[in-house]
Amino acid sequence: MNNTEKEVRRFLEYRYPTAQIDYEPETFTSKVENGNASQGSTPDFRIKLPTGKRQILFVEATTAENNGHGDPKAKQKRIMRECAPDIPYIVLCREQLEKLQKIPKYRDLKLNFALDEFPRTT
Repeated sequence: MNNTEKEVRRFLEYRYPTAQIDYEPETFTSKVENGNASQGSTPDFRIKLPTGKRQILFVEATTAENNGHGDPKAKQKRIMRECAPDIPYIVLCREQLEKLQKIPKYRDLKLNFALDEFPRTT
């Protein structure tokens, strides 16, 4: 688990204090169009919310930018849509992580997603 993922986990534990949070709990595999090969996606976190009806969601954190030149997690999103269409899959890109660090109600957490370890792409 890298520093960014550690901070995302800390945020998730704060945001969902009664949830079960698992790191890279499972890999989803999808056939490629030609049917011979397969591609996999392992979301960073699975969150099980203890609501009346068990609710699950997956979270992926990335320091990549969603800069308009293509979605950095397009392959993973496609695989998750194919393999687990009824389970929410949330991708937190660099921009969302930067915004989370600035939200007043989370200031006391002193979130540091270690984004300076990953230079911006141009």
